[in-house]
Amino acid sequence: MAIVHSAFGPDSENCGRALYDLAAYLTSKHIKTIAISSKSPGPLKKSKLKIDQNPLLQVYSAPTLSKRNLKTSIVTNALILGALCFFVCCKEKPRVLIFSTSPPVILALIINLIGKIFGAKTVYACMDIHPEIAVSVGEIRDGILSKILMTLDMYTARSCDLLMAHSSDMANSLKERGGRFNNIKLVKHGSPIEIDSVAIARREKCATTEVIFAGNFGRFQNLDLIIDAMLQIPQNTPIHFTFLGTGISAESLKSAQKLRPTLISVLPSTDAAQAHSLMQNADFGLVSLAPEIYRFAYPGKISGYLAANLPLAALIEPGCDIGKMIVTSGCGIVCGDSSNPAAVADFFCSLILSAEERKQMQMKCSQVYHQLFSREVVMKTWLNSLRPLMLD
Repeated sequence: MAIVHSAFGPDSENCGRALYDLAAYLTSKHIKTIAISSKSPGPLKKSKLKIDQNPLLQVYSAPTLSKRNLKTSIVTNALILGALCFFVCCKEKPRVLIFSTSPPVILALIINLIGKIFGAKTVYACMDIHPEIAVSVGEIRDGILSKILMTLDMYTARSCDLLMAHSSDMANSLKERGGRFNNIKLVKHGSPIEIDSVAIARREKCATTEVIFAGNFGRFQNLDLIIDAMLQIPQNTPIHFTFLGTGISAESLKSAQKLRPTLISVLPSTDAAQAHSLMQNADFGLVSLAPEIYRFAYPGKISGYLAANLPLAALIEPGCDIGKMIVTSGCGIVCGDSSNPAAVADFFCSLILSAEERKQMQMKCSQVYHQLFSREVVMKTWLNSLRPLMLD
């Protein structure tokens, strides 16, 4: 088994961490696993990494170019990683190649073709759907480039042996491209930290409702609307927001913090254990996506919130998979109108609940986590999906 991704490790971003967890799980089942990833500029070399004292994981790392010219470096780094993958396949002859969407489109295309050359089964871990997600938020224009990228990714998605998506909304978006898709399986984002004995009755004596947003401050999260809504919350309202992470909206959040320092706190990104600790002291985990983004992505922060028994405050279309899960299970609250800052401000004020109401939601979070997002459930889904390819 070989896993290819630009980042790989316990402290990587969502996809890299998820694939690291998958590698750890596979080696625990005595399946030899090879990780092929990028690293900071330096000599090309091979290293071994033991996970839980299991030496069955080998890590090959390729150097990367600086990101001064982002578009050029993305393509070049994908080619470098592809060349390393070709070398590894020549030497190790993996039976299954797993690859993801980082860098988008190009890396998946290259690795899928390499898999075909060496007769390996190929698995596309479609963590985000590109180029649609980039077009929807204006990162690239809907023109010749996006159509070329769409054609390339359509080929990869249709020709791979297995395609893993996070939701039926994402699966439907892939099917809407046209053609037949008989190779799609659904798997959730697992939490980076397993649930522990979190006190369900926490914060009962705290008068202020604490809301946390832990994750990337990027274009997909609709943070400009959130900022507008927070600034409309009346003074002295017993609610506080903590934003934990980095991204292009960080400066806007810091400007809002200066305007309302008792309402908003902005903290730099930290490791998963510290983030989990902050979540345990919050009352709600904020989940927000720009309109229609649910069709192309699934926020990894959801599993982290639920692992901490943290109810979800969701600014997302109620009819999507995420909205339906929250409403059906009772593990949080979905905003009825997440396009209007005034309505969102009212929604934020509605999060001020009694201790008993919070306790009931926290119990539902634990149930949903164990049913859908626990590491055991997620890894069993992966293994059951991969087993036919390994035995073929």
